[in-house]
Amino acid sequence: MKKSIFLILIVFTVYIFAGTSFDFRSGTSGFEFLRLPVGAANIALGQATIESVDNSLALYINPSRLEEVVNWDIRGGYSQWLLDTSYQYFTVAKRIGDRKGVFALGVKNVSYGEFTYTKPWGYIVDPAEDGTTFTGSATLASLSYGKQLTKNFAFGLTTNYAMETLENYTIDTVFANLGFSYENKEFLKGLRIGFTAENFGFSVKYFDADDSDPYTLPIAMRYALRWDFFQSKNNKHKVVIEANATQYKDENMFGTLGATYTFNGFLSLFGSYTTNSSYSPFATGLRIKPSIGSRMLWDLSFAYTMTEDFGSKMVFDLGVMLF
Repeated sequence: MKKSIFLILIVFTVYIFAGTSFDFRSGTSGFEFLRLPVGAANIALGQATIESVDNSLALYINPSRLEEVVNWDIRGGYSQWLLDTSYQYFTVAKRIGDRKGVFALGVKNVSYGEFTYTKPWGYIVDPAEDGTTFTGSATLASLSYGKQLTKNFAFGLTTNYAMETLENYTIDTVFANLGFSYENKEFLKGLRIGFTAENFGFSVKYFDADDSDPYTLPIAMRYALRWDFFQSKNNKHKVVIEANATQYKDENMFGTLGATYTFNGFLSLFGSYTTNSSYSPFATGLRIKPSIGSRMLWDLSFAYTMTEDFGSKMVFDLGVMLF
């Protein structure tokens, strides 16, 4: 009973803190594509997976959770996102050993679609110029490492190289993400606390002019509390709840509550509620995990979410785990 009361107080505190309003300068970040969520389960849970992710996508979400990879984990996905934006990603993780931890590689490519040139007021358009277009894209390459440092504490680090291209102009930068995970089974069994610090690196300039202002990356802090809410004695039924609070440097803090119901390790149903104004409050999805033999397990995830201004989105991804 004391553990339940303690947990409820922590969750309540997280959401009070997440609802607090802060004033920040909006529109002052570069490399905005870094905000795009990765992974269907992650999207279905409103990105409340900092302590729930258990595969190679942890290199993007919380690198300390790479510790869940037993041997190999390979996965990829594709999303047709807002307007003409689409992105693809591929990740692979390998456990080197219990003492050496887990290494992971990831690549994400974002296409911004096609744009039509705009002309200054009064500009006389040459017929040869009419309808001329250009494209934009971004690429992210990541190397990550995660390890269980102590019985209760795990740590992860992801180093990233990002390049953004618009027409003939290219800009690049390097940055890092940190992740931490803490669990004390003797004190509160089934409770896990996590924290990530994302997109810490150098400021970038989109223009060569000396008087142009540099842009920082979309720096973010995320705080997580995960609870194994229910598990049947035969392990057929399990319910996990995770609460996250997220603070970008140029946005108000928002909170997300995600719940996962798993049946027999085969079927998982996701649902979430978020106060992030960019999305509709609710998202949902599912995942199936059929096994192939005794050494391979693959999973297919699906997510359905609504955006504030651009309608509904459906996302799929596929992963394979080798034991």
